[in-house]
Amino acid sequence: MIGADLSGGFGDFTPVDFLKRGQDLFNRIAEFQKPVIAAINGHALGGGCELALACHLRLLKKGARIGLTETNLGIIPGYGGTLRLPKLIGETKAIEYIILGRQIESERAIELGLVNRLTKEDDTLHQALELADEISKRPPLAVKAVLKIFANAHCSDRETHLKTEREELAKLFGTKDMVEGISAFAQKREPNFKGE
Repeated sequence: MIGADLSGGFGDFTPVDFLKRGQDLFNRIAEFQKPVIAAINGHALGGGCELALACHLRLLKKGARIGLTETNLGIIPGYGGTLRLPKLIGETKAIEYIILGRQIESERAIELGLVNRLTKEDDTLHQALELADEISKRPPLAVKAVLKIFANAHCSDRETHLKTEREELAKLFGTKDMVEGISAFAQKREPNFKGE
């Protein structure tokens, strides 16, 4: 099971400073310019769930549970869970799950769009590596642009979001990857993207 060690205290930090450091770390994961895949091979509750939510893609073992269960301890999520869960499953469901501290079964997690895929026992890491390999064949500059757009989607208004989309697409026009993609399509072959 993945989750925070609540017995460790905050060390030399105030609770607010400690939480800010965790939020900053999880924000760095969410804003990373290459896809980050969470291979969840067991239960991911509380902070472990928040770590998974910060990742771009999530694979969860069938039978495992995921959830923001902090209210069961009289606290609330502190590493961005209240920001990221509603973005994935909608505000109404997120409020319900967070307030009730419910663990979400794997089958329900896939239905809600909380995870991308369910995996068999002991196959989670293998499937995550296969997904990473598949992503590695995609055009790196386009993947980076998509991640940049989505990283700020939750905190920008529609016009700012669309402006970012326009700017990122304009940067891709004339790249060698775009030329390769169009050439490969016209020649009915697999493209060989290089990130140029």
